[in-house]
Amino acid sequence: MRCKAGVSMLRDGCDCCYMCARQAGDMCNYKDRCDEARSLYCDFRGSGSGVGGGDWGYCRAKAARPCEVDGKVHKDGEEFKLNCSLLCSCQNGQYACSTLCPQELRSPSTSHCRDPQLVSVGGRCCKEWVCPHPQSMASPEDEFQPTHSTESPVTSTCRRETTSWSACSVSCGMGVSVRVTNDNADCRPHKQRRLCLVRPCELDDKHFTGGRCRHSRRQETLVNFRYDNCESVRGFRPKYCGSCRRGQCCVPHKTKTISVEFRCGGSDEPVWHRWMWVKNCKCRDESCL
Repeated sequence: MRCKAGVSMLRDGCDCCYMCARQAGDMCNYKDRCDEARSLYCDFRGSGSGVGGGDWGYCRAKAARPCEVDGKVHKDGEEFKLNCSLLCSCQNGQYACSTLCPQELRSPSTSHCRDPQLVSVGGRCCKEWVCPHPQSMASPEDEFQPTHSTESPVTSTCRRETTSWSACSVSCGMGVSVRVTNDNADCRPHKQRRLCLVRPCELDDKHFTGGRCRHSRRQETLVNFRYDNCESVRGFRPKYCGSCRRGQCCVPHKTKTISVEFRCGGSDEPVWHRWMWVKNCKCRDESCL
């Protein structure tokens, strides 16, 4: 067994096998121990005692330091938004962020869109890519790889195509999923978004079976979806993805898209958003975002 540079090798909680010590922010339990050489311990707050390895916590520093960002102090383990597009987490004096606007990181192909520009859109946090020279654009179907296609009965020269939805931008907490489609009147590639919540970051997950992950029980009570200053009008009982052993990530396997009505900022005007509804999950050999 080899561990990454700087990571200690130690015996697991059963004292039967060697393992690579869990690091700050990693999930841990009675069996999967944290790196004591780095003064880390398994924090089971909100997830039970951890006896017997059934409950899980997160590796924290024994003398955890807060994070000071732009004059504000955030406690160890606290999640916060640096701005409307960045979700951050404090870990022992250091913080890391993930984007809530992953589409901003992927510019259009310059072979199809000359001089693409990232511009702000009124009333939206995430910026949009635009092509200032539309005459330079090639055939829309060359812009992306479709998962299904349908011939338009109206415009025979337009091949209606839509990509699959991307993975959620974060593994816990509120994120976004995107896809590209030209199924519109202009037959132009257009980016669509849906909100996604794979699992709450504070989810108490007790559903482990070998190397497989299972979604948690449905919410026993109805919950309202929230993002920024918006809240869903009706309540839901969603399914969440659990966690996996051996450093894998539990991700949605089958999903569907539903429309959810929100009220934002005290306004009575309804706002509709697409929402990723998780049907089931599976483990993958990849790091969770």
